[in-house]
Amino acid sequence: MSFPLPVTVLTGFPGSGKTTRLKSLLQSPAMTGTVVIVNECGEVGLDDALVEARGEDMIMLPSGCVCCAVGGDLVTALKSLADRAMGGEIGELKRLVVETSGLADPAPIALTLMTEDDLFRLYRHHTAD
Repeated sequence: MSFPLPVTVLTGFPGSGKTTRLKSLLQSPAMTGTVVIVNECGEVGLDDALVEARGEDMIMLPSGCVCCAVGGDLVTALKSLADRAMGGEIGELKRLVVETSGLADPAPIALTLMTEDDLFRLYRHHTAD
């Protein structure tokens, strides 16, 4: 496993097909080693059921919009993920996908990855081709 780990932020309006696209991508063998962070704004998480990820492959952030809670849950989840990976608790990581709610602004996520010293060393922004 090599850090910094590439991070892709998957965002779009509600109903734009983010979860459907993510589910399709995760079925590809090329996506082995992908961990997904799914952000839910509602009281009941729907995207996690739609994605049908396997065990350690998904982290849910149900506490609200990830762009608003970026200083808390997201930072904690990213640090914990790196600690678990470096400690050998989870398999090899190749990439991280953050699927935001349809209400999220992705700019605070990128800003957090660039300005939090620990995260800056562990993760890097990835632009999809």
